[in-house]
Amino acid sequence: MRSTFMAQQLFDKLPDKNLVAWNSLIAGYAENGSSEKVVELFKQMQEANICPDSVSYLCGLKAFCNTDQFTSCRDLLDQVLKDGLSVNDIYVGSTLVSMYAKHGDLVRAQEVFDGLPVRDVVAWNALAAGYAEHGCGEDALQLLEKMESQGVSPNAVTYLCSLKACSSMGAVDKGRDIHVEVERRGLLEKELIGNTLVNMYAKCGLLTIAHQVFCNLKFQNVVSWTALMLGRSTW
Repeated sequence: MRSTFMAQQLFDKLPDKNLVAWNSLIAGYAENGSSEKVVELFKQMQEANICPDSVSYLCGLKAFCNTDQFTSCRDLLDQVLKDGLSVNDIYVGSTLVSMYAKHGDLVRAQEVFDGLPVRDVVAWNALAAGYAEHGCGEDALQLLEKMESQGVSPNAVTYLCSLKACSSMGAVDKGRDIHVEVERRGLLEKELIGNTLVNMYAKCGLLTIAHQVFCNLKFQNVVSWTALMLGRSTW
């Protein structure tokens, strides 16, 4: 926080505060999670007749990514849509999809996603994760199938979303298929995927397989132990 305080002091002394200076200060507050200050700076920047660009918005949105202050950032999100940056910048567009999806506004997330001229794996994963996290597992799996049909290669996050969707639906057959693919690609060593796989089998009542996966994990942490124990207590 001291570095941000010093940056603010230097910024205040600048005779000519251009877009680069505003973006640098916004980025500093965003890194520290000072979402209220970020909103304040956006208002001040616009009052100074400095138009934010994609860097400004990406830094601004970053301040809200790991907070529960979704209501506070709605004006910022709406301004991004108004300026058309979600269409012109794939990074801004994907971040918007992720923000809406993460906070359960799946209708708006889908609308932004549908408006993207280019949809990379990040955008697909962001929307699928939103569906999976908010009880729409079937929609998540359908979306991911559509992604592959359009020639976008899945990555580790894609499989993580798929396993979460299978877990929420009890779709163990689909989960087995994903397990095979995960092992084929050597992704089981990734901690999050291994833990989610244990959780999926445990939630579906396949405790023997859950235990086998657990034993083969490279890292057995509190998450994997908890998933296995909860599965045993449930079944």
